[in-house]
Amino acid sequence: MHKLVLVCGVMMLASSVATVAFGEGEKEKAPAATAAPVPPEVKKTVDAMTGSWAWDGTVTGMGKDPIKAKETFVCKKAAGGRAVSCSGKGNIPGLGNVEDEALVAYDVEGKSIRFVGFSSTGEIHDHKCMWKDDKTMTCDPLAVTVGGQPASVALTVSFPDAKSMVMNETTTMKDGTKVAFDGKGKRR
Repeated sequence: MHKLVLVCGVMMLASSVATVAFGEGEKEKAPAATAAPVPPEVKKTVDAMTGSWAWDGTVTGMGKDPIKAKETFVCKKAAGGRAVSCSGKGNIPGLGNVEDEALVAYDVEGKSIRFVGFSSTGEIHDHKCMWKDDKTMTCDPLAVTVGGQPASVALTVSFPDAKSMVMNETTTMKDGTKVAFDGKGKRR
């Protein structure tokens, strides 16, 4: 039985090679599929995020003094230009090396930006955001769990100009304690 399957496979391969080599059975080529045009909100979101970014930030609420943090982030167009895939690396004193990944896309049907982030610290965020104005996206409060306790995350991202991004992410714990990251990114 195995020999029969092998022989049939070899015959099919030979037939395919002969068809390509000798032009036998050539069919009329179907027109290439064209992608639907990218809506303006999708383009705006992708264009705003795409690039190599150098971040300087401050983390407050993790101790007595604010912590200075630096991170590099590279955001590339993905999904045929309809999303952005971002990878970041940094070092935060007290936490050490940190890696972040994010997928950002404008959901045309839901009329919102989905900002889904994953961190080597174990955090996973799935923000639902909106363009508040031409330069600012604000996100609905996000319910998360931190250290086994419920918390809420507020995220705002703004683009003062084509080469700048400003981010504020504040996590409010059940007891009211806040941990915040305030950062400025420069497109390189």
